[in-house]
Amino acid sequence: MPVVETDLRQRVLELKKERNAIILAHSYQTADIQEVADYVGDSLGLAYQAKETDADVILFCGVHFMAETAKIVNPGKPVLLPDLDAGCSLADSCPADQLKAAIAVQPTSPAHFAKRLAHDMTGPLSKLVLPMTNWFIELGGGMRMRETDPLYAAPSAGQTPVLFVQGAGDKWGSVENVTEIAAATPNTIDLIIAAEATDRYSGYQYIIDNPHIAISFFDDYLV
Repeated sequence: MPVVETDLRQRVLELKKERNAIILAHSYQTADIQEVADYVGDSLGLAYQAKETDADVILFCGVHFMAETAKIVNPGKPVLLPDLDAGCSLADSCPADQLKAAIAVQPTSPAHFAKRLAHDMTGPLSKLVLPMTNWFIELGGGMRMRETDPLYAAPSAGQTPVLFVQGAGDKWGSVENVTEIAAATPNTIDLIIAAEATDRYSGYQYIIDNPHIAISFFDDYLV
């Protein structure tokens, strides 16, 4: 390995230790990046790692939506994307106003998600944790969580038919929040509240267990 590459690798590892950072790298990254990463995997696997990490800083060697996912599950931690031009051609080819139909399962406003997550994790201390988190986000030049809200993005769906599905047991989201998002979406077809969905992700399981709902919806609107 050339001396320059060795020195750079060593400096990256030193900074990672100094800042208590974790490096997450997608499996399509080059070998030199994978060698300094703590975890290498696909977007779903890296999202799980981002959720479980105790690191103070997350360095995500991937594309925008992967880093955004890491931020959603860690709203109080800085998530760094080394290349701001690292887009995903698949995601870029699916703008909301050009989708023929969509099913939104358990969409949650970041501020709402953070509030409920903080309360679940820290109890009464969440009233102190959230203002401090927002302060640190602003200090780092980021937007406050209420400014990254699906309620602002919902109107951009245009006339795309959208079916909303929400699990009643989603402890980090809520029926009230998804109802607001559905109301702000111009062409909401229906909002299904899965009463038997009793845990965080069971809204997703509900739609998997009832495929006729998705099939019927797309049969009606993918014409």
